[in-house]
Amino acid sequence: SGAPMTLVDDFTWAIDRQIPNPAGQAFKFNVGNWSQNWGETVKNAATGRAEGTEDIGLPNLGSGTYRFIFNEATLDYTVTRLGTYPGRYGAVPPTQKRSGTGLDALSEYLFGGTASQLPPESHLPREAVVNGRLRLDFVVRVDDAKLSHVVETSTDLSSGWTTNGVILMSTDTDDFKSGLMRYIYEAQGSGHSRRFLRIRSSLQP
Repeated sequence: SGAPMTLVDDFTWAIDRQIPNPAGQAFKFNVGNWSQNWGETVKNAATGRAEGTEDIGLPNLGSGTYRFIFNEATLDYTVTRLGTYPGRYGAVPPTQKRSGTGLDALSEYLFGGTASQLPPESHLPREAVVNGRLRLDFVVRVDDAKLSHVVETSTDLSSGWTTNGVILMSTDTDDFKSGLMRYIYEAQGSGHSRRFLRIRSSLQP
């Protein structure tokens, strides 16, 4: 069924769809109606260029959430099945602390890690003070539909954590196709001399 895509970068559109039975299914891209559409005569194509008008055979990557990415300038497209925490960490509990980062397994996963590979140091949160406001800069995976994060602020480290006063300053989608995105948040001042930021991750069942 048709559904609107989201602009994630210059000329680049994306959408995630839950597909329980991908066998024998097909897809195309259009402008919101069928007056202009793109396809090609290819079966089970995970990547390609939609230069024709025929249906594109959906690659059977198994049941799950599929991500469709389409560049309207080049007509290039990719189809991937999004990953899951169990698929990358097996039976490792999300709360288990692991050596190397001091993070629990779910936080490692959020920043791009796997059971066999720690997240790159460049993905981990970096703090700075910019124009008097505390800034948090980090890279997280966006290739798991069940994974999410929220940034909270507080004036102490024990209570009062809230999203009020937290501003999403920018996102960088350069690595979106590889399942990663960079975020920059800042905390507004509130008259307190102390200000803290934290990232809280969650995983839907």
